[in-house]
Amino acid sequence: MPTRKELEKQQLWIPVGRVRQVLKDCDVCGRYNAGRRGRRVDGLTIKSTVPWGSVCMDAAGPLGITGKKDEKYLLVLVDSMSGYVLVKAVRRITGSSVVDQWCQQNGVMRIYSPPYTPQANGVVERTIGLVKNWIGKNANTTEWSTKALELGKALNDRHRSDRPSPSEELNGRPFVSEKVGRGEEEKKATPGLRIPFEVGQRVWIKARDHPMNTAVKAKYEVSDRVEKILDSNTVLLKKKGIQGVEQLKPVPS
Repeated sequence: MPTRKELEKQQLWIPVGRVRQVLKDCDVCGRYNAGRRGRRVDGLTIKSTVPWGSVCMDAAGPLGITGKKDEKYLLVLVDSMSGYVLVKAVRRITGSSVVDQWCQQNGVMRIYSPPYTPQANGVVERTIGLVKNWIGKNANTTEWSTKALELGKALNDRHRSDRPSPSEELNGRPFVSEKVGRGEEEKKATPGLRIPFEVGQRVWIKARDHPMNTAVKAKYEVSDRVEKILDSNTVLLKKKGIQGVEQLKPVPS
């Protein structure tokens, strides 16, 4: 009866360590095998103790019907202290360089939410839902782009059970305590910083597009390396830039 070492010399026995190394380096396995991805944790609510100290902004559209002056998008801004809303109908949303220049000239720090994670900018995302709901009920025609003032009044004078309306809070309380703001009463304790990845760690990125020449979409499309931990939910990758942790799974080490 030959021993294991004799079988290894004849390549009739493959050591377990070599099998694991082959599986770890298998590109096809990495793309199609399910794995434990990063998990988001509840982050801190964006708050400000002064009016317009922190502003959440996002664009919605293109809407199904073009406005009176060819507007296709809604630009929505929300004051995080009071919840006061500003809505503007615009034709295009490609003026990122103009916004960057304005922010630089006026000393405004601009913070981006990571791609495919709208929950990171939840205040304005919820407001966009209210805006669309109001348009659907009250101005679901080409007139929608001319109703910004009526829309703003409806949202900013709305009744809130535990707080004044956004208009009253913004104009009647120029300075407030830290307890007043979005998420006044935190139902959960502030979570500690739990980071599922480390700097230098290799990760797979969740696939978003289905290649035309494949019958089954791969679960993950490409591997990358973590360059920086931005917060408990977001990392900076070497090639793909900012990514939410729920889009990543670790490459086996």
